[in-house]
Amino acid sequence: MRWRGRSTLTGWFQVVRVAAWTSYAPPRAQELRYVDETPPDRSGCYDTVRQRVITVGSSNYSNEWDGAIWRRAPDVGAQWGFLWYDRARRHVRQLIEYDGYSTTSTFAYRERVGSAWQTATVAGAPSLRIGMALAHDTASNTVLAFGGMDAGTGTMLGDTWRFDGVAWTLLATTGPAPRNLAGLAYDAARQRMVMFGGVDQTAYDDTWEWNATTWQAIATAHRPPACWWMSMAFDAARARTVLLTGVGAPVAHFEYDGTDWSAMPALPAAIANLAAPGAPPTTNSHRASVTTG
Repeated sequence: MRWRGRSTLTGWFQVVRVAAWTSYAPPRAQELRYVDETPPDRSGCYDTVRQRVITVGSSNYSNEWDGAIWRRAPDVGAQWGFLWYDRARRHVRQLIEYDGYSTTSTFAYRERVGSAWQTATVAGAPSLRIGMALAHDTASNTVLAFGGMDAGTGTMLGDTWRFDGVAWTLLATTGPAPRNLAGLAYDAARQRMVMFGGVDQTAYDDTWEWNATTWQAIATAHRPPACWWMSMAFDAARARTVLLTGVGAPVAHFEYDGTDWSAMPALPAAIANLAAPGAPPTTNSHRASVTTG
């Protein structure tokens, strides 16, 4: 399980294995470049064939982490958006969400083939929105999306969609309360999507599971604090969904075993003290990617 974050002074990379954190300090040249190119909205995924963590941000090119140093990927036209790795096609794929500014923006699908990104507008896309919860279902090789905020009216949405790489399909209009910036991860062991938190007028601290047909509210004895814009990823080695808290809560991490949440050991100071420039100390902007090694 690899987590990364931003520091105003140095670049760094955090790895959690089981319940222990390890900090990686890239060489100075890599460190300075990495900090400069790490906006809070950077997205990432893990290429299981090439064994690289790939990130794409608003600087319009991607970086790759090979376990030792960061390198700028030799691709053209990268753009921020939700990333996932398609094992069947052996390509990094991406959904470009509404950017929050242009009223003509729409969802687009992109695929990195070699050193170039290929882009196509997809059929039947959801209405323009910001902050959908998105996660890759590795069993069906599709992406599940929930909610978000309507880009025109600011209304919170509560619909559920699936993207199969060609077109969008509306799956449900009932389930969790409408919300924005919820956390979502696919539990491959139980074949369930796990969703936590999000925000409307206030932050949520509820847990939901999607079984490919319907949503089910999960009553847990313990739970992380209410928050939104958090990071969630599934640790296949231990069959746990791991969550790093987001906006609205002190920085901490938890894991979910399908029945209950449990708090993990204290975070390293580099993460615990992390704050985006001008943001409250409890705000974080981490992203997570899962590795298998």
